[in-house]
Amino acid sequence: MKGALRLRNCHFPLPLETELTRFNLISLSGSRLRQWRAPGIQVEGSVFLREVVTRGMSDLAEATIGGQLACEGADLRSFSGAAINAQGARNAGGVFLHPTREAER
Repeated sequence: MKGALRLRNCHFPLPLETELTRFNLISLSGSRLRQWRAPGIQVEGSVFLREVVTRGMSDLAEATIGGQLACEGADLRSFSGAAINAQGARNAGGVFLHPTREAER
């Protein structure tokens, strides 16, 4: 698949599967995800996870991101290990992991 994936303010009760796909841009901002499985994903631009809520691992192992990985205000949690797996990932832009509002209290 090629193009932009914009699924803002959505709810995914099952894991979101985007393994080995290609996109120009991804925006899941404001969405609630049980888990995001995206190993090997290729994104020419940025990945926006602003204000995202996860309750399982976001797997970005071996991902290639040409822009930034923006997670400002995100609540990324996993009750069975790491919240993010980015082992072997390549990111050409910045990575923004500002604390969540809940963590700031």
